[in-house]
Amino acid sequence: MLSAQTIRSGIEELKQITGIALRVMDAQGVTIAATEGSQVPPEEWLRLFAESDLEWEARDEYALFKLAEGETLLYLLCAEGGEHKTAVGRIALSELRQLLLATAQRPDKETFLRNLIQGRIQTPELYRQAQKLHIAEKGGKGVLLIETVSETAQIRELLKGLFPERFGNYLLETDERNLALIRSLGGGDRNAELKDTADMIVDMVNTEAMANVRVACGMAVDGLQGLPLSFDTARQASEIGRIFYAEKAVISYHALGIGRLIHRLPKDICRIFVREALGSDTLPEEIDEEILATVRKLLENNLNISETARQLYVHRNTLVYRIEKLQKATGLDMRNFEDALTFRVALLVLNYLKYQEDSDP
Repeated sequence: MLSAQTIRSGIEELKQITGIALRVMDAQGVTIAATEGSQVPPEEWLRLFAESDLEWEARDEYALFKLAEGETLLYLLCAEGGEHKTAVGRIALSELRQLLLATAQRPDKETFLRNLIQGRIQTPELYRQAQKLHIAEKGGKGVLLIETVSETAQIRELLKGLFPERFGNYLLETDERNLALIRSLGGGDRNAELKDTADMIVDMVNTEAMANVRVACGMAVDGLQGLPLSFDTARQASEIGRIFYAEKAVISYHALGIGRLIHRLPKDICRIFVREALGSDTLPEEIDEEILATVRKLLENNLNISETARQLYVHRNTLVYRIEKLQKATGLDMRNFEDALTFRVALLVLNYLKYQEDSDP
């Protein structure tokens, strides 16, 4: 597979010459690289095209193309705007084929490592290619997934300076706005070292690039053969973190807590729990954001009412009034540890159910 940076360079040059916006996606329709002005084609059409036997198809605004290797669909390419979009799309498709051929003939580290973490390389081939590319096979390693809200170019350059390849660190683009960092680790608490690295990345990107990122830490592993597990657990941490801990910039697989357990529960079981805990399938209307913020702060302070009132800058009686309002609506008294725990878990389960509903097509 080609790196996102290689693909982006090729299509941006073609866009400058022709004026046609281009977008390259994987087989699932996830964007890998896109030029300025490119829009994602209609999702339903994209899905039907990917599942069809057509090699290309054009409509008023878009022309779609497939690039396959045998029966395996590798890329979807979209050319947009202008009467020459189909011709330009064919040229872009030809360039992608040539780049794939060159990559196959001259394997590079980024392609090898991307295929490795995604579980596409078997063990005997792993060691052969690693030796050829001069990549250390042994030692502690871990994967960090870095989610950005803007283009990755500036952030990539910053991180390459912080984690140079000569020390066994490798930075990969997983798509146009996300990066994976393979981190070489020492001999101490490796999971703690990954967490410290993630904290440093968030601070440095915020300070130097004036941008916000979220970092998910996978499990620390031994040797190259463990990297697919580390990558998979980093992806789990990223998804579970978005559901249950959206306010956190760093989330570690080992710190997912009860969120990881809820994520594995069937939706029907979750709905039954919420109904039993709150008396309905949703939060009562009386429970507004002010009360939820109060509950979160109360839990942070181990149900200490005086300290919570001080931190919220409210009178103690005001805090008690909010607690009693919640108790009246749900039957749960936040001054009682068991009730507070039940309400906290119910909120997490509601977040999970909402995420599932939003994700369903």
